Amino acid sequence: MSEPLTIRMAFNSHGLGDVVHCCHAMKLYQSRGYDVAIQVEPNKRWAWEAAGIPIHHGEGLPVHPIPGASSLLAALCIAGLP
Repeated sequence: MSEPLTIRMAFNSHGLGDVVHCCHAMKLYQSRGYDVAIQVEPNKRWAWEAAGIPIHHGEGLPVHPIPGASSLLAALCIAGLP
């Protein structure tokens, strides 16, 4: 059996537009079978909850590495995620 596909990252220093874009991207990853949990800013938590993206409670997740959510998919590919 293969290992489950997971995405765990902090996305807590971005504007609302970046958050909405990332929510959409994470929904796409969920539809492909990924187990997703994101560490978020409290003032944008509602957006993640509305999108149905699980929230990571606590700290310590790797921070999204590239500024701007338009680069999110490229960053995930760099991290080895298809």
